[in-house]
Amino acid sequence: MLSHMEVRGALLVIFSCLAPALCAQPDLSKIELGVRQITNNIYILSGVGGVVGNMIVSTGPDGIVLVDTGYEQLADKIESAMRSVSSAPIRFVVNTHFHQDHTGANAAFAAQGATVIAHENVRKRLAQLPATNALCLPTVTFDKTASLYLNGDEIRLVHYGRGHTDGDCVVHFVRANVVHMGDHFFNFGFPFVDLENGGSVDGYIRTLAAVLDTIHPDAKIVPGHGQPATVHDLRMYHQMLVETVHTVRKAKAAGKKLDAIKRTGLPNKLKQVGGDNENAAFWIETVYRDTNTN
Repeated sequence: MLSHMEVRGALLVIFSCLAPALCAQPDLSKIELGVRQITNNIYILSGVGGVVGNMIVSTGPDGIVLVDTGYEQLADKIESAMRSVSSAPIRFVVNTHFHQDHTGANAAFAAQGATVIAHENVRKRLAQLPATNALCLPTVTFDKTASLYLNGDEIRLVHYGRGHTDGDCVVHFVRANVVHMGDHFFNFGFPFVDLENGGSVDGYIRTLAAVLDTIHPDAKIVPGHGQPATVHDLRMYHQMLVETVHTVRKAKAAGKKLDAIKRTGLPNKLKQVGGDNENAAFWIETVYRDTNTN
């Protein structure tokens, strides 16, 4: 469980890096990556405090499949962490969405011969960013679903529509029973929905509901940020979002202004799942501002 200060620090870094320009990087020189084995051949790479998005490394006879690549300046550390569990070539990189903390090191691994795969809107969004290295762009894209059959497993990529952004995918290792949610799950607080880049509060919640309807009850859940979780944790997170959205929209419909809703805040039972007052205020504003119900 992250401390209050770790949560606050992680959110400040994440949100600052998701500004419209999406160009500035935090100082990650002191970040060390940890490696956690969650199945026989699947590992999570993550940094302290949730600042670095969780990456999955699938190893086996077909080579490495890497889900998300972190920041560009962490490429060498990511490489070193992967080499602690496998010397195989990196065959495929899968991006859960286009934000820099999940795609920044794409170019480093593409230069080694890895094929980068993502939803078609990931390529479009990355191509619009200034000074994007061409190697960072996905060379294989999909619309709704795609599957890789590697290392004895089906790695199923599913785009459920607008959610965190307009180009997210959830990555399901079917045989291993592992699900990488991307940033459709922040396991330490209320989520960030990137309204400026096609995100949708309702779509975010629909994605969680759809995932919960399809995965095994014992699935291992890997959030975009934070500690690995259970299906129960994900279900509680979904319920918390449903209730908070209802609370904010009910107040807005009654004529309350944003500042007044922020001052009132959210019920304590919801903040226990979602985070502190500062995090709650950011989420309240997101729900209040969102007009995208598609």
